[in-house]
Amino acid sequence: MTQSFDGGIADEPFHEPQAGYTFCSLGAMALIGRLSTPDEPNHKSPTAPNDPRCVLQWLLWRQTELTDPDKDLDTDFRTSEDSPDNQHAEGKHVGKGETERDPKLARQSPDKSIGGSIFDLLVDGAGMSGRTNKVADTCYAFWVCASLHIMNAAQFCDQAAARRYLLGKTQHEVLGGFGKFPGDLPDLYHSYLGLAALSLAGSDQVKPLDGGMCLSTEARGRLPSLWKSWQVEE
Repeated sequence: MTQSFDGGIADEPFHEPQAGYTFCSLGAMALIGRLSTPDEPNHKSPTAPNDPRCVLQWLLWRQTELTDPDKDLDTDFRTSEDSPDNQHAEGKHVGKGETERDPKLARQSPDKSIGGSIFDLLVDGAGMSGRTNKVADTCYAFWVCASLHIMNAAQFCDQAAARRYLLGKTQHEVLGGFGKFPGDLPDLYHSYLGLAALSLAGSDQVKPLDGGMCLSTEARGRLPSLWKSWQVEE
């Protein structure tokens, strides 16, 4: 298995790990009964992944509040006059003998300012990214949540934040389906995986899902009789 130093799994050795490849690898090992998880080490040989806890940590780090692939991070208050001469960035260089222009910063009364923490960033939802330092994406909400389910570790991610991300950001307000990023038009691929991710994230409005097979447990339960009619052993 092409497990990277940081825990994720890639398509080839020394390539960047990605959530889709991680899901496929974990699913394949589970299918043949050779998956090793943090709580249930597999004593068969060979088994994978070599370090289940490292994989789990990598998956949990995929949850992020970053959502806009085209927007730069901006922590400055700005006025409506957004020309460079009227902007001010903290730490701006001022040459010797020069005086800094009045930045006309937007200000807020101290009694209306409150402290915040990293947890406040999750109020509007936190989706899943597919790779390190990437923004959240609807389909990766499934790849990551399903991987966590395969490893019996779904409880470790913030499921409520994942549901808020999907329903509040990538679901189209008018058409109803899900797009790749917030504001995108919905498509069938992201709509299906968006609903699948909602189920894995604990939504009671969607049928329970078999994460490894990406179909409802109800449909999964009908497979043995179908296989039997085809004379295929389960």
